Amino acid sequence: VGLWDMSVIAGDPVNPKNEFWWSDHFRNMLGFKDERDFPNVLESWSSRLHANDKERVLTAFAAHLTDRTGKTPYDIEYQLALKDGTYRWFRATGETLRDKDGVPLRVAGALKDIHEEKELSLSLQNTLTRADLINQAAGVGLWDMSVIAGDPVNPKNEFWWSDHFRKMLGFKDEHD
Repeated sequence: VGLWDMSVIAGDPVNPKNEFWWSDHFRNMLGFKDERDFPNVLESWSSRLHANDKERVLTAFAAHLTDRTGKTPYDIEYQLALKDGTYRWFRATGETLRDKDGVPLRVAGALKDIHEEKELSLSLQNTLTRADLINQAAGVGLWDMSVIAGDPVNPKNEFWWSDHFRKMLGFKDEHD
């Protein structure tokens, strides 16, 4: 986990003079060595956000900082460009220290590499979507049963019914 920290100048989350600190491990996760090639400025991080994620991530960060109640979390997944230009998935979290009026004073957080988990999840989702499309195109309703202790009539056996199977029998979804 790479750590990061931002001191908020004059309670202004977008103040260009806000001070940033990136841990060496944070830098190393992105392929950088030290402050010389990944300076302690916002742009070191923000310029590496994937184009598909940038607006969403910056909006979430701003929403967290400007919520004086402190109830808007900063917990988000996105892609960052490594030094070599390739992208990896990360999860960022942060907590903000605020004054008595909720004005942000300092925010600190962590960055975790979740690339393998995210790629596996996306691959699984693609496989499930593909299977669902094949199921619909074939016009058959798929189902599955987990048989406990070799007993096909065990009341604890778990069943799975495809959406198409349910629709073939006149049901909308799992709630029906």
